Amino acid sequence: MGGGTSTGYAGKATKVDLQNHWTTKSRVLNPLHVFTTIDRKLRYGSIVGIVNFDDRRYEAFEEKAGEMHPLGIKNSIVKTTSNAVYHPTSNILVLKGEEITTEQGDLLVMGTPSGHHLTPKKSLDYSLDEAREVEGLTIITTPYFKSQVGKKLEEKPDLLTKVDAIEIHNGLAGKRANTKALKLYEKYAPELQNLGALASSDGHSAREVGSSYTEFPWINLEETVERDEVVPTLRKAISERNSRHHKQYSLWGAIEHTAILLPIIAMTTLGKKPNRGDPEALHEKDR
Repeated sequence: MGGGTSTGYAGKATKVDLQNHWTTKSRVLNPLHVFTTIDRKLRYGSIVGIVNFDDRRYEAFEEKAGEMHPLGIKNSIVKTTSNAVYHPTSNILVLKGEEITTEQGDLLVMGTPSGHHLTPKKSLDYSLDEAREVEGLTIITTPYFKSQVGKKLEEKPDLLTKVDAIEIHNGLAGKRANTKALKLYEKYAPELQNLGALASSDGHSAREVGSSYTEFPWINLEETVERDEVVPTLRKAISERNSRHHKQYSLWGAIEHTAILLPIIAMTTLGKKPNRGDPEALHEKDR
């Protein structure tokens, strides 16, 4: 399992930016735009996430990607796995993710099966178990940024045995919150040998994608896709801790993100369901 990785930095590295929403509003993403953006920002051989947030934006993207016309990108034929869309010519993989609201704060889970959705508003413990049941990659995102997850983990550090990685840098979280996340990782990493660290942009627009990312030793994406072993391969690469982190803050992205969150928080407080975009286009009726 996970045999798609290679050791060392002799030449190439695989750039990975897992937490990306691509837009502040739910809408069907243009696959041509997604692949060309990744190719421009992170280049050949990269892995980037499309993260659902109370919607099905990844599934809508996956469906649209299956309709890509060959004239869009040279040899625009994609391959799909149980949780990812792969473009062979650019050697770029787009991985499904879910940002789940727990009772303590958000949890990022990557690589859950397409069409499967985790249960929101449960305890952190419950959500970690549920994610593991479907072999999702569990990532503690922004544990100290508008979240009580960090505090919960300090109180119950045994929960970290169910975690694959701590996001030690989030492009929207701010320096103070990221510093505390890094300290959390450094405190428990020595005793938890499989716990890894990640940097991500948390992009809510195409311009933010790839602004922060993690570099791993080269991953053979073609082989990984053929075996449908994206999550095991990433889990192995993360646990080996042979990575480099590219960190950048997005002030404009943070302002934009806050602007979209404020009315959602207000409506949730009032007991109303926020409108995250076009439900029909994203097939929310199937959730």
